[in-house]
Amino acid sequence: MAALPPRVFLLSPARAGGERMGLLLNPRAGFALAWEFQQKGAALGEVFQFASGLYFRGKLAYARAFARPPRGGAGALAIVPGRGLMDVEERITADELRAIAEVPARARCAGALTAAGQARRSGAARKHRHRQVCGRAGRDLR
Repeated sequence: MAALPPRVFLLSPARAGGERMGLLLNPRAGFALAWEFQQKGAALGEVFQFASGLYFRGKLAYARAFARPPRGGAGALAIVPGRGLMDVEERITADELRAIAEVPARARCAGALTAAGQARRSGAARKHRHRQVCGRAGRDLR
């Protein structure tokens, strides 16, 4: 039986400037994720998952369960304002989160469209002929 082709998920981001992100940045926050994040950063997926609650958490759980990352690659990428596509396992710092939060809303929308278009037209979808790049609700972006 032939091996299944790689499958990569593109996830739209959580709002980086929201109230819950502010909790992560608050030096008086008394919970483990905030402390870790302020001291040494945290995985992008964990930060966005905390900030958006069920919305991003569900997408991240689905991507982690059903992704088939290419050898040496990521199975889930978040579309991050001002940064493009980032592996959800990549660590970001508090300063990086503040910079992401300052990207104007109009640029965030354009960035998401650009990132999805790049994934569809470039190596993310075509580098491996049989790779699936899935966006919202697992739609195939090839």
